[in-house]
Amino acid sequence: LSAPDPRHGGWQQRAAWSELRPPHRPPPRRDAAGAADLTGRRVAVFGGSTGPTTLGDLWLFERDDWRLVDAAGPGPRSGAGMIHDGARFLLF
Repeated sequence: LSAPDPRHGGWQQRAAWSELRPPHRPPPRRDAAGAADLTGRRVAVFGGSTGPTTLGDLWLFERDDWRLVDAAGPGPRSGAGMIHDGARFLLF
């Protein structure tokens, strides 16, 4: 899963695809972990890599905007997995 390109906020599909342009967004990265909470209508993205740098930040998309979550968590990692179990996001 890759986070959105910094020039774009992502895309949504209703009757037709439309581009999202939230005011905040995660920096570009690759090999990030991500999962969706379908009930809470939010998406989480953790870590990944910018190439030489491995990231350890957590971003949450909800209510049409991204926000950086300030929470203690695991160290930086790339290529991890993430799920939402109905109650919380789990990183492995």
